[in-house]
Amino acid sequence: MKNMPYLSRFSLLALLVMSPVLGQSADDVEDRGTLDLRVLKSTPDSDWDARAVEHLFNRAGFGAHNLDVRRGLRTGKELLVRQMIRGEEEGPRFVSYPIEPNMELLKGGNEEERRQERNRLRNDNRRQGQEFLSWWVDRMLAGHAPLRERMTLFWHGFFTSDATKVRLVELMIDQNELLRVHALGNFGEMLHAIVRDPAMLIYLDNISNTEASPNENLARELMELFSLGEGNYTEEDIREVARALTGYGIDSKREFSFNPRKHDFGTKTILGVEGRHDARDVVDILLAQPACARWVAGSIITYLEGTKPDAERLERYAEILRGADYELGPMLEEILLDSEFYRAEVVGARVSSPIDYLVGVCRRLGAEVRGEIVVRGAGLLGMSLFEPPNVKGWSEGPAWITTATLMNRANLAGVLLGTIDPKEMMVDPLDDMELTEDELTSMEDLGPEFPLDEEMMGSGEMMMTTSVKVENEKKARNQGNLMAKVARVIGSAGHHPRISLGARLFRSGARSDRQIVEFMCSSLLAIETPLETRRMLVAALRLDREAEGIEPGHLVKKTEAAEQVLRRLAHLILSLPEAQLG
Repeated sequence: MKNMPYLSRFSLLALLVMSPVLGQSADDVEDRGTLDLRVLKSTPDSDWDARAVEHLFNRAGFGAHNLDVRRGLRTGKELLVRQMIRGEEEGPRFVSYPIEPNMELLKGGNEEERRQERNRLRNDNRRQGQEFLSWWVDRMLAGHAPLRERMTLFWHGFFTSDATKVRLVELMIDQNELLRVHALGNFGEMLHAIVRDPAMLIYLDNISNTEASPNENLARELMELFSLGEGNYTEEDIREVARALTGYGIDSKREFSFNPRKHDFGTKTILGVEGRHDARDVVDILLAQPACARWVAGSIITYLEGTKPDAERLERYAEILRGADYELGPMLEEILLDSEFYRAEVVGARVSSPIDYLVGVCRRLGAEVRGEIVVRGAGLLGMSLFEPPNVKGWSEGPAWITTATLMNRANLAGVLLGTIDPKEMMVDPLDDMELTEDELTSMEDLGPEFPLDEEMMGSGEMMMTTSVKVENEKKARNQGNLMAKVARVIGSAGHHPRISLGARLFRSGARSDRQIVEFMCSSLLAIETPLETRRMLVAALRLDREAEGIEPGHLVKKTEAAEQVLRRLAHLILSLPEAQLG
């Protein structure tokens, strides 16, 4: 078995876990009984136990190492939640830089000079986008202000913008920082800022919204997705809001600009309120609607819990939000302390998004992984940051799992653990084809493309007339090509995960195959595994251990062979259906 290719080994182990043909009874599995994991035990009769702590870290952050769980048990629920709500900034800040075109070359250069300048702009734009997304995921991996980053990700899917349409990476970065600043702050202030955000104004075509030619895109999404929800406004309200947003765009410095010559200063009636409204008036009117607090509270609860609240609970949290004048902290604190947040049908019952799965795997393993690897891996699994699928953001829940993404999750878990060589992921029938230099370069790229038009780098007026022509449909993604890109990114960086499962196992006190399986499942999964699955994991571990010539109880010894057996067990556990839940 030592030199067996990954897919064959995985297939065999998967059969051992899933197939009942082994026919082993409980009496056949060594070390009968249940392991008492003292390191994860809380005080007797306490509802603040290891699973509750892990659940809080999973939903209000991105997963927890055993050490995080132990610290959480010592800290207590109320203090830990208050620390998360404060969301104090940690770690280095990202410093963006403007990407300036050489207009002399673009306008006066020859064809080759213009081509080279456009390529430089595209590459600089793409590179900075890649650097920022890696920085963002590095913060998730490091656990810097976990709730702030969790809510930044939530707002990124709530107030969506797409880099393939916005095209200027600095605007996407500025929007992300805006969301981070307001993530745990005041929703009203954030909504006021969003209607003036350059990336949003481009994405929803408001830069072409004028009195002479109204555009209703921002007006519609402002009411339907950003504040009220469907059924709480009329088509006439949308038209009137669009009038109030005319003239809101960006200037040649790519900053927010209000052009009074293009604004409709006439009287508008919005949700029954009459006046010569502008954007500030619109947002104030929306915030005053009872439906607004219900929509925001319901969206947050559904995201954090994975299920919609009932009407009574929704109204209670909407009232908390209204009573706090849309300050998010009091409502978030109430949610995270609420016993309903820890009820059985919520804990471990949400399908993890690709970011949750990959970052969670790294944090539970204590693996040091570069953020760029997670960024590309998440894109392979269907979640490209800065590129949500549509204005409604990503569909959470079971939609994340398909046969292809489930296998790719298993493959990526193996790469993160070091049980799979990235080259083994590159099973592509096109690999034997001759590729041009440009094609090879494109396969090394990481993250969104951030394409640029020459006109987009010109004056504000030119940007306002051309950005609406940008196509809305993205190119279809080829899974084989994406996997090859991931493999090249990982392989080129020489990814060598710094993990010592043997050391963790030694500290846990687990020695027998059954104890090891129990400890690993408890450490790596958010829910309990069925007894039959644990039995098959024990059988798979024993088979692998014996193939390596390791005696029972000797896996805790710090040998390379023992570490690889433990990593293969971890890989198998992280490939289980239970591992997709958090």
